[in-house]
Amino acid sequence: MLNNDRIGSNFHFAFSGLKGYYASLGLMILCVLLINLFASLTNGQSNIAYPENAIDSRLRTPMRVDPVSHGLQFQITLGSYPGRGGAGMPITLFYSSKLWRLTHQSTVGGPHVDGMIYPLDSIYRAYYAESSAAGWTSNLDWFLYASGDNPVQTYNSQGLPAGDSGAFMVARRYVRLPDGSKHEMRRDDNVHSATNFSSDGIYYSVDGSRLRTGSEGLLLPDGSRYGGSTLIDRHGNKLSYDYSTSQWTDTLGRSFDLPLPSQY
Repeated sequence: MLNNDRIGSNFHFAFSGLKGYYASLGLMILCVLLINLFASLTNGQSNIAYPENAIDSRLRTPMRVDPVSHGLQFQITLGSYPGRGGAGMPITLFYSSKLWRLTHQSTVGGPHVDGMIYPLDSIYRAYYAESSAAGWTSNLDWFLYASGDNPVQTYNSQGLPAGDSGAFMVARRYVRLPDGSKHEMRRDDNVHSATNFSSDGIYYSVDGSRLRTGSEGLLLPDGSRYGGSTLIDRHGNKLSYDYSTSQWTDTLGRSFDLPLPSQY
């Protein structure tokens, strides 16, 4: 015969173990559910986008302030049309807030024949946006504007600027590139007599830009050159400008209008 007390004790032990097993299993399932719930809540919160937190929320077109002129400058690329070799046609707008230029006209005042001494007053003339469209230019029309530069600069015997009436000259030129940058070119470092001065010869940039001008036009460091209204790359591909239509034409025969009006 089986001992009833022993059977009851074994049944109670087995039931207690089974009860502990289900309790542990239930606790594990509850933990898994809580973890999944927390993960779903976290993912749901991470899908909430705050535009002000985006890395480009304050991104603007790169700008710079020229340390010399203190003018604000930036550029906007409208597009680019690849061509043969390196003769592509990028279209870019450039802006500069340096719009005014002042020139001295005369100075009045000082001692007078009537014995009086009058205050000195200088008269200046202001020129507004003479080489841009209210500050805007493009890489396709930069040469259409008056540069405002006077390449004929003479000097007196003390080496001071004397307008057009000095006795000496320096073989100097200035060139402007599509981005609006201005570069000084020198033929030599000598002082020349202003009488019968000849500007012929090869001029080299003095600012490290490696530009060169001569009878063939303006030579760029990459081997391309500007000749009149034509850009020729080192492979012989051409970009030509037609003044009558105000259009550029590339080697592939494509025509491009100026991005800015030609008259202001």
